[in-house]
Amino acid sequence: MSKFLQQPSQIYKAPFRGHIENNIHRCLATFNYLEYQEDSRKPYRNIQLINDETLAAQQKVVYTAQQNQDVLIIPLVGALDCKTTAEPVLVNTEQCFLFSANAGMPFEIQNPYEKELINFIQIRFDNTGLYREPLLKTFDFTVKNHLFPLAVTDNYAVFTGIFAGREEGTYTPKNTQNGIFAYVIHGAFEFQNRLIESRDGLAISEAETIEFEALSENAILLLFETK
Repeated sequence: MSKFLQQPSQIYKAPFRGHIENNIHRCLATFNYLEYQEDSRKPYRNIQLINDETLAAQQKVVYTAQQNQDVLIIPLVGALDCKTTAEPVLVNTEQCFLFSANAGMPFEIQNPYEKELINFIQIRFDNTGLYREPLLKTFDFTVKNHLFPLAVTDNYAVFTGIFAGREEGTYTPKNTQNGIFAYVIHGAFEFQNRLIESRDGLAISEAETIEFEALSENAILLLFETK
């Protein structure tokens, strides 16, 4: 990996996430969420929350949008049913579900399995209103070493990819004034010469080009560009 100037950054280590749990649902919050409030964990630009959630079999959890928000749901282990104002939508692994929610709007996620837990990522952004009609999108992790776009708007963009060990990649922001946020779903990466591991986050500002290297086989990354 080449040498370059270090940009302003902050690492969000997974062990220090907010932990909210009951007998059916566990939420590990990268940013401030509900009763978890820390000065060092405020939302990053347009990204309001990144929650790593586990839900018991045959159970559901009901959420309320805290403000006008775009919501992105990504199943990691098992499929899920997501219900907004319409009929529930089945979202499988290697798919994501994106919708716009007005402040106060309820939505729910249900585990359709009889015995198995499910694990998913819930992400919320400042609202663009682009997804009044919900969008179900499929990506293909049999294709490695490539960043797939999940959502691209004027205010934010989200990409995901699975990488072979020691594979290097680059990303060039559309605007160097935008922030970059990397979130590791699985494995470990060296990202701008910083080590981030499973469920860690890394925020970087003022970057002209982002360089990263997968340090484990089948390492999975979420990459955000945000105003």
